[in-house]
Amino acid sequence: MFVNREEGTCPECDGTLEIVDADDATLTASCTECGEIADYESDAFDGSCMDHFVPFHLQKMIEAEESRQVIDPDDLWNRFLLAYSTKDWESVLNHAHALLQWLNVEGFPPHLTTGSTTGHLTCQLDEFWNRAVARAACMVALDRAEAEVDRAAH
Repeated sequence: MFVNREEGTCPECDGTLEIVDADDATLTASCTECGEIADYESDAFDGSCMDHFVPFHLQKMIEAEESRQVIDPDDLWNRFLLAYSTKDWESVLNHAHALLQWLNVEGFPPHLTTGSTTGHLTCQLDEFWNRAVARAACMVALDRAEAEVDRAAH
């Protein structure tokens, strides 16, 4: 996003300013000609700084949303279980880390089926149960996988 030259230019060389970052109080602009970088308060650019503030943040939010990787926790859980059952320890490490990151940042856990030891009862419990079981399984699997990878390396 560029600053209209009528509203402001680089104080060093009179070049065109490009908004490159923003926080809750300032905009950071870089000169397209000399590369000078400076922070500008809300009254900068003949008072139009706030006209740039909202669109810049909106664009950053759109770009972040577009780049966000969507994960299917059920699919990830199934790949994690398959890796563990086949002793593919590198994949266990990757899937367990990815699932833990998903649970810690994005939200909903995989839909787990829980059963009795006799097989007479299977059910799907609530999100709290599924989250706790998935996290615990990942932690146990990480310990085992790290030990196996270390053992294989020596």
